[in-house]
Amino acid sequence: MSLLINARDDEGISTDELMAALGESSEHIIRMLDQLEQMGVLSNDLALSVLLRKGVREASSDRLARLAEMEKAVLALLPELAPDADNGEWQDVNLRGLCQDLKLRSGIDFIPEQLMKLLHSLARPFGDGEKGRRASFDVKLLRREILKVRLLRGWSNIREISDKRRAVATVLLQMLLGRIDDKLRGVDLRVECKLGDLAAALRADLEIGPQLKDELTAIEAGLLYLHDNGVLILDRGKTVFRSAMTIRITPEEKPRGFTNADFEPLKEH
Repeated sequence: MSLLINARDDEGISTDELMAALGESSEHIIRMLDQLEQMGVLSNDLALSVLLRKGVREASSDRLARLAEMEKAVLALLPELAPDADNGEWQDVNLRGLCQDLKLRSGIDFIPEQLMKLLHSLARPFGDGEKGRRASFDVKLLRREILKVRLLRGWSNIREISDKRRAVATVLLQMLLGRIDDKLRGVDLRVECKLGDLAAALRADLEIGPQLKDELTAIEAGLLYLHDNGVLILDRGKTVFRSAMTIRITPEEKPRGFTNADFEPLKEH
C-alpha cells in the first residue's frame, strides 16, 4: 500500500514496478489489486489497449463469428477421428486431411497454420487461476503433416470449457467495440479501457456472469483467445497476462547455455 500511496498522481505506478518491489508475478499483483478494489481500499485502474477492425472487410465481429463456426466444427470432428483419446494416449491425425474434412463439413476454408493457432488456444487452461488448473489437451505437429493430440480432459468437458471461453470473448469484444464512435470505420482502431471495466462487463452479463468464479482468469483467457486468433490485437497490457520468458536461477544446477526449449515461449509473442 505504501508504494501505491507514494506514487505520483500524474504518473501512477506500473505492474512492473510492483513486481520488482514485491518480488511477485504479474498474476499475483493483479489479484492483490483486485482484492483491494473489492474491499473498497482503492480503484484498480490497470490500463489495457487493443486494436480493432470495424465497418470494414474482415471486421473483428465477423472474424469472431467465423472463429466460432470453425471451433464448433473442430470440436465436432476431432472426437470422431480420435475416439479413444480419453485414455490419455497420443492420437495421430493427418493435418491436411483434417483441414479438408473440416471444409467439407463447415464450408469454411481451414489453413493448417490457422488451425494450429486455434487448437493451441483451445488447449489452454480455463479455470480458477491457480497453478493446478489443467490444460484441455496437448497438441503438437510432427513433420508438418502429422498432428498428435493427447487429451487431458474428456471431450464433453472440453466442449463445455470452449463454450464458456467463447461466451467470455464475445462479451469482451462487444464491450470494446461499444467504445468506438458509431461513425468511425477502419482497421487498427485503438480502444483503451481499464481491467475493472472488463470485469464489470462480465458481471453484468446475465448469461455468463453467474457462471464465472474468477473474472480475472476469464478476462485473461478471453483476451488471449481473441488476440491469438486474430480477432483483435492486444496492444498495451499483453505482458500483464503473458510473460515472454521466465528465467529461474537455481544455484545447485550446473552452468549451461540456453536451449531452444528456453526460447519456446517467445513464439507466442
